[in-house]
Amino acid sequence: MQAESGMLLNSVRDVLYVVFRHKGKIVVFFLLTAIVVTAVTFMLPVAYQSDAQLLIRLGRENLPGDPSIRDTWLNVTQDRTSEVKSEIAILQSHYLAEKVVDFVGEGWILDRPGERREPLPIPEMPAPTLARRLMREAQDAAKALLVTLHLMEKLTPYEEAVRRLMKDLEVEHEKQTNIIQARYFHKHAPLAQVVLDKLVQFYLERHVEVFAPQVSPEFLERQVQRTREELIHREEELADFRNQHGIAAIQAQKETLLQQISVLEGELSDSTAAAEGLKAQVAALAEEVKKRPDRHELSRTVGMPNYVADWMKERLGELRLQETDLAARYADTHRPLMELREQIRKLEESLAKEEEVRTEITTGLDTTREGLMHTYHNERANLEGMLARVEKLKEEVARHKETLAVLSAQEKEFERLTRNKELAEAEYRQYRENLEQARITAAMAMDKVSNVSVVQPASKPLLPVKPRKIRIISLGLLLGLFGGICLAFVREYFDDSLNTTEAVEKRLGVPVLASISEKEFRACT
Repeated sequence: MQAESGMLLNSVRDVLYVVFRHKGKIVVFFLLTAIVVTAVTFMLPVAYQSDAQLLIRLGRENLPGDPSIRDTWLNVTQDRTSEVKSEIAILQSHYLAEKVVDFVGEGWILDRPGERREPLPIPEMPAPTLARRLMREAQDAAKALLVTLHLMEKLTPYEEAVRRLMKDLEVEHEKQTNIIQARYFHKHAPLAQVVLDKLVQFYLERHVEVFAPQVSPEFLERQVQRTREELIHREEELADFRNQHGIAAIQAQKETLLQQISVLEGELSDSTAAAEGLKAQVAALAEEVKKRPDRHELSRTVGMPNYVADWMKERLGELRLQETDLAARYADTHRPLMELREQIRKLEESLAKEEEVRTEITTGLDTTREGLMHTYHNERANLEGMLARVEKLKEEVARHKETLAVLSAQEKEFERLTRNKELAEAEYRQYRENLEQARITAAMAMDKVSNVSVVQPASKPLLPVKPRKIRIISLGLLLGLFGGICLAFVREYFDDSLNTTEAVEKRLGVPVLASISEKEFRACT
């Protein structure tokens, strides 16, 4: 620890030794540097700054689409940063710089008294000093040399003025805002304000020109007239097709036809089943009528009449009639029919056991057969009516299906005509909206209405902003101080003389017993 402290003290002592040994050189270098920096600082040309602020707000330029571009209306949120950067690019464009130079004149921009155009309504710039004229001549000579050596292109005064204006113009976007900050620097304060003011004015005009619609309202009016005629033609074509084929609402008509066909097919199925049942019943009745004779025995007298046998016969006839009716409607395995036949069988057995006691027989028309014939004719008539109904239903179903097929075939043409009409209507509406937007945009362009507002016009500079003399002089003093110290160490590094006890002992290898200064040595001699 003590060794490190000793080394640190030795290092500090060595540094101080070098500084004090070459203090004269350090002071001289410091003073020369300070004098040169101060002189150069006061010789530098002054520059005044004029400021202006522009606000980019939501306006007609931000509408979702250009009326001149059809079918490209996009409802999207634009990036405000990119929009502001676009405005900055317009503000810094070569076109605006040329317009400002045309208005001001390259002589005012370049501070060339012999090259000015018409005088501006501002005070004349002061005449350049001798040093300034010499510096300008040196610059011109250097540029001529570079042009001769093909290291630089030769520019006309006009081109040089445009380049100088663009170089002295600063445009930036203030973060988290939609404000553009513009600054212009020039040695003549009134001219800085005039140049920036004209630049803002030309920018506002250029902004309106850039965002002006690329199509005129007259063109859109012609398109609106054309699309209106096309729409009327498509509507008439669709109306003629409707009237020719009697179409009101084709989808509703199809649904109605399908419902009617479904109902008719249901009725056809029921009528067909009923007709089949009537056929079987009529066939059974016809068979039963054939079995019975036209006349039958009414009575037989052999002694006392056998009323039981007569009653059984009548009963047997009724049961057989019931059997015929059931047989026509049901199968042989039908339980009531089987029970009825069993009753008939037993009644016939019982009737066979009865004796005939009458010998007088009375005959007449069979009323049962007459009843069967009446029933037969009625059922036959019902069957014919049902068959006619079945045929009529079949015809109706076939006619409705044919109508449905025709309607389905017409549906494609109807849809095509409807689609053409809708497209013509959409096109007409689109052009109509574009026309209204174009008229609004054209009116706003004529009045120079835009989304750019001047928050702060070009300000009048009061004090120069360049050069910053205090800062430059302070940096020059620091440079002189550290440069003098560095010069002292460089001088010490290249000095081979023995000035310290340590250097003598290190160089000669013998201890130093005593030392005297140069002043003491001269006093002794």
